[in-house]
Amino acid sequence: MKIVVIGGAHAGLSAVNAFRHVNKDDEIVILEKNLRDRPFISAGIKLALNGKVSSAEQVNFEHFEGQPNTTYRAGVLVERIDATKKRVYARRIEDGSMIEESFDKLVYALGSSARVPSFVGADLDRVVFVKDEQDAQDINKFAKGFRKKALVYGGGPVSTELAAALVHAGVHVTFVTRSERLMTRYFDQTVQEDLEKTLTDNKVVLRKHQEVVSVENQGKKIEVNFNNGTSEVFDFMAIASGLQPNTMLLAGQVDMRDNGAIVVNGQMQSSNPDIYAVGDSAVVDGKFDQYFPLMSAALKMGRVAGYALAGVDVQIQPILRTIGFSVFDRFFLRLV
Repeated sequence: MKIVVIGGAHAGLSAVNAFRHVNKDDEIVILEKNLRDRPFISAGIKLALNGKVSSAEQVNFEHFEGQPNTTYRAGVLVERIDATKKRVYARRIEDGSMIEESFDKLVYALGSSARVPSFVGADLDRVVFVKDEQDAQDINKFAKGFRKKALVYGGGPVSTELAAALVHAGVHVTFVTRSERLMTRYFDQTVQEDLEKTLTDNKVVLRKHQEVVSVENQGKKIEVNFNNGTSEVFDFMAIASGLQPNTMLLAGQVDMRDNGAIVVNGQMQSSNPDIYAVGDSAVVDGKFDQYFPLMSAALKMGRVAGYALAGVDVQIQPILRTIGFSVFDRFFLRLV
C-alpha cells in the first residue's frame, strides 16, 4: 500500500507517526509546500512577542522523524488531485519541475488559511495576518522600534491574545471589532465586560461595533478608514478574523460543508473511502460536525486517521473543545 500525505503540518505528521507505530513497511510520501520538517503554529507569534520563546518557529507539537519507508518532499506545491485515477500532480517550487505521485490512500492535511476581509487595502504590505511563518516575521519586524502603533482586527481569542502580546512588546494597540462586545460567541456579558476592562486597564484602545472600510499606504505607515467616518494612522495592522479550509484541490470530488470543510466519518474517511481528511481541512459528520479549527482536534484527527489506515479498529471520540486564552496574566476559559 502506498499512502500520500498532502501537508506536512501537525495533522498530517500526526497521521504519519500514528501509522508508523503499527506499520513500518508500507510506503508513505509526504508533500509539503514549505522548506521545513517542523510545522509552524500561530500560537508561537504571541509567545515570541511575550518573550516566552526567542522565535515563533520554535513552537510545535509534531515533527518528521525520518521514519522508515517514508519520503518527505519539502518545497513541493500540489496543484491537482485526480481522485478517480488516484494521482497527485505537484510542482517543485525551486525549479518548477513537475512531480506525479500515485496513491492507494490519500491523507489530505492542507489545513486552513486566514479569512481575508473584504475591505479595500487588505492586501497591502503592512496589513498582516496571524497564521504562518511569514506573518510571524512581519509582525515581529513591524513591532520593533519606538512608539509603534498597531491596529488589531478581530474579536476572538487569537486577536485578543495578540493585542495583549503586542502591548507586552511595547506597541500602542487599538483593537477594532464589528461586534458590540468582545467574545460574544463564548462568554456572557459579565465576562465580556471583565475582559474589556482588563484590556483597557492595560491601555488597549477598543473600537467596538466598528468596521474598517479601507486601508491606504502612507509611506512607511498606513491610514485606516472606519465606517463612522473617522480615520487613524498606524504602523501596521494585524488581522485575525477566522479561518477558511484549504480544500479547493478536492472540490467536486468529495462531500464538503458550505464553508469548504471536507466531511469525514469517525475514521477520518471522506465520501471517497480512499481519501482521508484531517485537521482544519475537515469536519466530522454527525454529532461532532461543528467546524472548530483547534490544534487539539487536528492532532487527534491525525492520530485516528493514521491508526485507521494501519488497520486498527478506532473511532474518534468527542473532542473536548475549550476556548482558553491569557491576557495580561489573567486566564479566561470556556467549554464550547
